[in-house]
Amino acid sequence: MRLHRVLTRAHRGTFRVKGDFGRKEADIIAMAASLQLITTKVGPQRFATSWHITTKGLTWLNEKED
Repeated sequence: MRLHRVLTRAHRGTFRVKGDFGRKEADIIAMAASLQLITTKVGPQRFATSWHITTKGLTWLNEKED
């Protein structure tokens, strides 16, 4: 449930790494990042200060919503 909420939030509108939501859900965010479901990487050698859903994360989210 919490993972679904994190991925949905990353998909519909990114959230900041150090924002309130990021701090509150830090353990789930760490897990999602480790599973490559979300990332801060936005280009070669370029990283953002917000989380974004990955293709793998979108696939996971779509499978759970079916």
